[in-house]
Amino acid sequence: MNEKGIKKVITKLILNSAFGRFGMSIFKPVTELVDNIKFQKILITHRVLDFDQLNDNLFMVTYESQISTDLVKKGGKLYYSDTDSIVTDIDLPDELIGKELGKFKVEYKIKKAIFITGKTYYLLLDNGEIVIKAKGVNSRSLTPEDFEDIYKKRTKIYNKEGV
Repeated sequence: MNEKGIKKVITKLILNSAFGRFGMSIFKPVTELVDNIKFQKILITHRVLDFDQLNDNLFMVTYESQISTDLVKKGGKLYYSDTDSIVTDIDLPDELIGKELGKFKVEYKIKKAIFITGKTYYLLLDNGEIVIKAKGVNSRSLTPEDFEDIYKKRTKIYNKEGV
């Protein structure tokens, strides 16, 4: 398969994944037993429906997988999140940052980013380094321009005979 054919396959995969992702319901209640640190993280990043404090460090919490508006209320913007990461333009509280399980770690200082769907994104870091992630696709086959094209809808969708 030539380079053009590979890009067609990749683009189709990303677009199909994005279509499926946008068709999903974002309101899925989850109930968990969590410690205080994870509970605080959930309060910031999700809409909590109900919780019970079982002891000093154990909570039964039910929340939706939709991101909370708390970051916006604090003057920040939420650009991306999944189960274990968040990209925002404000600093998170110190108690949520660390190397311990359940805490966030500051991985990147981002200058520019394009998020297509979950686990599919392009980052240009402050130090000039480029990070490209695409679930199910060899990231080395994608360029920043591919993400620009997909984001700006300049990509073409090909029928099965074209792929």
